[in-house]
Amino acid sequence: MLDRGGVWLSADDQEAYVYAWNVISHGMGIRDDLLPSARASRAVFVPARLLNRLATRMERDSVLARKLSETLGRRFFRGFLAYERHGGHRPDFELSDAVAEQLRLR
Repeated sequence: MLDRGGVWLSADDQEAYVYAWNVISHGMGIRDDLLPSARASRAVFVPARLLNRLATRMERDSVLARKLSETLGRRFFRGFLAYERHGGHRPDFELSDAVAEQLRLR
């Protein structure tokens, strides 16, 4: 996430970042068993970060990849909304008309 904003961290700094957010999350009352360990999160986040970098480059350099990303993103978002509404439950959030229109959900 930080690398998308141009912030590059060493492995030690990445672990410190996760640790800091674990401390904050613990203070907010989030159960410890739900918090990632710094070493375990590296195993999960490194491949995701590499995939994100590749996707970002592809979107930047290819109109086709950009269109595909937009289409898939919309479908995933619609799927999340449908999941939230499954069984007649109201979602935990509401979309403004402007956001729904921009995402072509209406």
